[in-house]
Amino acid sequence: MAREFQAAEGGVMRVLQCLRPRLCRPKVLVSAVVAAALLYGALLMNGMPAHPKMPRWMEVNSCSPRTNIAFLKTHKCASSAVQNIVLRYGDKHDLNFALPDRGNYFGIVGFTFNAGMMLSSPLNKLTPNIFAIHTKWDHAEVKKVMPQDTVFFTIVREPKAVFESLYIYGQFQMCKVI
Repeated sequence: MAREFQAAEGGVMRVLQCLRPRLCRPKVLVSAVVAAALLYGALLMNGMPAHPKMPRWMEVNSCSPRTNIAFLKTHKCASSAVQNIVLRYGDKHDLNFALPDRGNYFGIVGFTFNAGMMLSSPLNKLTPNIFAIHTKWDHAEVKKVMPQDTVFFTIVREPKAVFESLYIYGQFQMCKVI
């Protein structure tokens, strides 16, 4: 009985080995198509003329430092690491920061940011270059306190990974289910 199983197992392995090159072909084909599309897109963009109303920093072949930055911190997405980089950049280049009166959060937790929260603070005498603090984001209100050419960005993460991270961070596995 064991001998028959080994023979059958060997036969299955030989069949799988024969099929292996066929199973890999779709992956190779998809990779080749994606690479060709990216290369074709890059070639097309290289020849694009700059849009006359487009700011210089948005031109395809342009790279220039930005000093007016608004960063939306998103929980459990490595946003504290990105915030640290942005704050160090601002410090190195002697830029002004939007800061709350105390703590590390604009407004009372749960309330959406409004321009008055920052403008009323004695710490914010100058127009800020960097907005990278915890807050419940309201884009229109943040835009009111930042210069016209501000770059707005955030960081996102795959939702399942965010949920798992929050679950572990909040120690929900320790909660009793009723």
